[in-house]
Amino acid sequence: QRQQQQQPEAASGSLSGVCDVVVDALFGFSFKGSPRPPFDSLLQMLVPSARPPAILSVDIPSGWHVEDGPAAAASGAAAAIQPDMLVSLTAPKLAAKHFKGRFHYLGGRFVPPAIRDKYKLVLPPYPGAQQCVKLPPAASSNAPAPADMRISYEKDGLLESSVAADPLQQFDTWFRQAAESKVCIEPNAMAVASCSSDGQPSLRYVLLKGFDERGFVFFTNYNSRKGSELQEGGKAGLAFWWEGLQRQVSQ
Repeated sequence: QRQQQQQPEAASGSLSGVCDVVVDALFGFSFKGSPRPPFDSLLQMLVPSARPPAILSVDIPSGWHVEDGPAAAASGAAAAIQPDMLVSLTAPKLAAKHFKGRFHYLGGRFVPPAIRDKYKLVLPPYPGAQQCVKLPPAASSNAPAPADMRISYEKDGLLESSVAADPLQQFDTWFRQAAESKVCIEPNAMAVASCSSDGQPSLRYVLLKGFDERGFVFFTNYNSRKGSELQEGGKAGLAFWWEGLQRQVSQ
């Protein structure tokens, strides 16, 4: 109430000049019916036509039906808000399938197995001790933006005190781990980079055939671009990526 008195223009105008982000936690999953005053006017300020700031909704965007989402508005009613970010609690509600924003997180990792099994919940794993996890975009005809495709890398760390003094010995340990845990079909696949005499780089994948103190061995056609560049420059870069182990090794 005090804020309304200090900022009376926000009650009837745009919120964009008052704040950068709106945290929407007015209504929860038990909301039913049409919003009553003064909440109806607040929601009017959050609909897309009002050009509001970025909206972060908690569990269920205010005004949405817990299952049907932003159902078609009745005659004369305002359009539904469209949040940019949704933080679902415990488990995403059915309304979340209507969410079109860029960021969807799930918070509240401790769901008892009995509850999970009773309601047949399919919950993602939480990395480490994190209390929330980012969910992938809902399936749609549009591919997700590359910037939104990100997971948290929490497996193991890399401490100088925990690795072998000999780099080749350490690689042997990691390579055996990748092969034995079957993290991919060909853990010996590696990217090899080379460079032409005029500085043009090129990259391709090959299969590792062996390694020892002399280096890493792979097969190639001496007449190929790769073979020619390696013969001219005498140098190459290589990298392994074992996604299941969340580990990459480069040389």
